[in-house]
Amino acid sequence: MAKQGITGQAATYIMASVRSGTASQYQTHIKKWRRFCDERQYNRHYFSVAVIVEFLTYLKDDQGLSYKSVAVARAALGNYAVMVNAQNEGITQHPFVTKLMKGMANLHPPIKKYQQIWNPQQVLEYIKSLPDNADLTLRQLTLKLVMLAALVTGSRCQSLHQIRRSRWTKMPTCFCCNMPVMLKTGKYDKKEQVLHLPKYPDTKLCVFTTLEHYLEHTKPLRKDEDKLFIITRAPYGPAAQSTVSGWVTTCMAQAGIDVSLYTTHSTRKASTSQASTKSIPLASILRAAGWSNADTFAAYYKLPVTDHSSFANAVLEPSTPGAVHVND
Repeated sequence: MAKQGITGQAATYIMASVRSGTASQYQTHIKKWRRFCDERQYNRHYFSVAVIVEFLTYLKDDQGLSYKSVAVARAALGNYAVMVNAQNEGITQHPFVTKLMKGMANLHPPIKKYQQIWNPQQVLEYIKSLPDNADLTLRQLTLKLVMLAALVTGSRCQSLHQIRRSRWTKMPTCFCCNMPVMLKTGKYDKKEQVLHLPKYPDTKLCVFTTLEHYLEHTKPLRKDEDKLFIITRAPYGPAAQSTVSGWVTTCMAQAGIDVSLYTTHSTRKASTSQASTKSIPLASILRAAGWSNADTFAAYYKLPVTDHSSFANAVLEPSTPGAVHVND
């Protein structure tokens, strides 16, 4: 940007238009672009439609990237091209590039990662089998709290990682946690997201009660640490987002969920899909998960909950005497 006369704080603001998580994803593809150009002796700072199309095709056919990853690479290249020269604005929206992406989708239709999702009841039954909160180790208590919070809020690990004690309000029946930073889908003009951790009659599954025990257990360890989750060993500093994610995965595995198939993020799909099957109003699901668009839930999160025993149970359940109707 300096070559375009943009320096100092103005350049800083422009760079901040892409959030850190997105910038990290973009950087991976920009490195591939530079390597691609160097190997072919192309000018990495010259963006022609022909070379962009060739690069995206290379990612799909030679690198084996998914359609979604190629789409991210396209966005990364579009952002990078503008940073190099503002006159490159819109080059990745050229009709040839657009048609290339449509052609990829037609010939290699994107496949949803999950066709069905695990039943949260499996994890909840595991949690109910654990000793009382007072008898749990710090690690056991931490894993239980993280998993319950993930399920009852439908939140990403990013959100759980950002919960701060200074940003919540404790009410008689609920902890209300205001998110301190702009999250993945947050906007500066969007209402601040609030996570609700309510009381539940079954104390074994009550996230409110579990949180109270966790705070009492960690009180002498956390000192002045404001973030809710701390690591489970000395020096008991704030847990990283990857650590929180690892806790969720560990709890899923302990409950018997196939973590080679389902990732940490699947808790969000599991909880919202389960809420949908229980006839929870769509508006409540969207509000809890921090979505503004129902299409997002319908397209990516509303999945059938795995229940392989329904047919067998129907066969084995007692029925009234009489003939059984057979469908041809």
